[in-house]
Amino acid sequence: MSIFFWKKKKSETEQETAAEPAEQTPVEEVPAEEAPAEEVPVEGTPAEEVPAEETPDLGETRVFEPVAVPDENASEEPMVEPVVDSFEVPAVVPDESAFEEPAVVPEEKPAPVAVVEPEEDDYEEKKPRRKSRALLWIFLLLLLIAFCYYYGYTYSQTHFLENTYINGMDVSNMTAPEVEKILSKEAEGYELKITFRDGEVEVIDGDAIGFKVKPDGSVDRILQSQDHKEWFRCFFRRTDGEVEQHTTFDPNRLKAAVAALPELQEDHMVAPKDAYIELQQTTFTIIPEVEGNLVDVGIVQNAAQEAVSKEQRDIVVADLEGSYKVPSVRAQDADIVEKCDSYNHMLAGSITWNTPDGESITVDKNTTVNWLSRDENGEYYRDEDLWEENIEFWVDELARNVNTVGKDWDFHTTNNGTITISGGDYGYSVNKVKEREEVWDLLWDGETDEREPYFYSVQFNHGSGLGGTYIEANLSSQHVWIYVDGTMVCETDCVSGNTSLGRGTPTGVFQILYKDTDVDLKGQQLANGQYSYISHVNYWMPFYGGCGFHDASWRSRFGGSIYKSDGSHGCINLPPSITPKFYGYVSKGMPVIVYY
Repeated sequence: MSIFFWKKKKSETEQETAAEPAEQTPVEEVPAEEAPAEEVPVEGTPAEEVPAEETPDLGETRVFEPVAVPDENASEEPMVEPVVDSFEVPAVVPDESAFEEPAVVPEEKPAPVAVVEPEEDDYEEKKPRRKSRALLWIFLLLLLIAFCYYYGYTYSQTHFLENTYINGMDVSNMTAPEVEKILSKEAEGYELKITFRDGEVEVIDGDAIGFKVKPDGSVDRILQSQDHKEWFRCFFRRTDGEVEQHTTFDPNRLKAAVAALPELQEDHMVAPKDAYIELQQTTFTIIPEVEGNLVDVGIVQNAAQEAVSKEQRDIVVADLEGSYKVPSVRAQDADIVEKCDSYNHMLAGSITWNTPDGESITVDKNTTVNWLSRDENGEYYRDEDLWEENIEFWVDELARNVNTVGKDWDFHTTNNGTITISGGDYGYSVNKVKEREEVWDLLWDGETDEREPYFYSVQFNHGSGLGGTYIEANLSSQHVWIYVDGTMVCETDCVSGNTSLGRGTPTGVFQILYKDTDVDLKGQQLANGQYSYISHVNYWMPFYGGCGFHDASWRSRFGGSIYKSDGSHGCINLPPSITPKFYGYVSKGMPVIVYY
């Protein structure tokens, strides 16, 4: 058998509430035909009719959870919970006597259930109670907020807030000692790596130089600088801080460690070498500089101390200004490039002379390279005196090979066979003054030329001999011949210079200087301004100074030995009848061979 009871506190409260109103507004009964009361079937227990006068206050409808409590006198039967329908049953205060015997619900006709409307006075009495409860909840909420704020405030005194970063590391919710420990671990295993120019790398261990971290309280200062009062803002913003770690090391040990590196030993280092110009065969070439690896040890030691002080881990020696000794002259320097170009430009010049005998004489870089001088450093330079001396030598060499003026000539005479004739001014004569000027400029400017030499005089017939066109005068036989291309075209007797008076015609090989007609030949000018003689000739063909061929109208006889006592002043007189023809074959530059 089961029994139900309500919690004591709620039951007492409801009883007090039901007893308070003395007067209640009558409640209409609902006819059974219109609203029949539903049965609440309970297993083994009939439903009990609730009287209208015992209906509790319905201002606030409650559903109470029944609790089954076994009766001491009851038989041991299982308790059965009541099945409650979907509508809410008004709170009922059961009578104590009702527990003795269960009420039986009539089966014929269910009792009507009265619906009681809550009175306004009861509703108003409930408002203070609701307000009290709301205030209680608000107070509890504020108390919770205050507790959380106070907890966060005190927590921020010893811990870093959320979204806090130091040196880029998230230190949220850490204490200052914890952060310092982490930062100190980063310094553990410190090594300084030194890289040299040739790619060699040396490492100096931190323990070897006494490297360690020395906290300075900067982490704690960042902790204390947090906004403790508004700590809750940390969830919406990030805070960054920077800590400069202070480390210590032994400078003397570091200096000794750097000085002991293999790359800084004298037997390992190579001194730099300047770029220089070298003559390779006939071309000047710039030999590049040698960088070497000679290092200023003091600069590396200073850089190492600075790096360790800043906790840097790498040093590239080549990046340290002045660390490596460098060449003072490099292959790309403008001065040495210009100098090398000037040398090669000088060697680029050449002169080739084509000589009359078909040969050639060349002066090029194979020759001119020997004209340059070198100083004590082995650098090439031009000594102007030596340069001029060498040019003069080569021009003289040209003249020696080309000049034919004044040489001995082998000549095949008309009647006397081959003879050797010396003297005269016929032949090639190089203009050495002009050649020296031209060659100097040509070679120094790096220009190239191929040409004949500059001459004072040239031979009428090209080649080494007198050729086949010439005038032959045999003073012994007083006879003259003209040959053109090896053929005699004209001949005549003549009268040459008076040998008894010392005015004999000069012998040797000469050339026709020019020819003219209708000329007055004048002798030596006297003190009174008059000339010793004046002779008018129709044809004039000089070959040496004042000597030449001309017609002599004042003579009636030619040839024989007239020249010995009644000869001319040195000219060769020709019969007037033959002179026009003779004049017609004569050309400027034609050789004149005069001999006895």
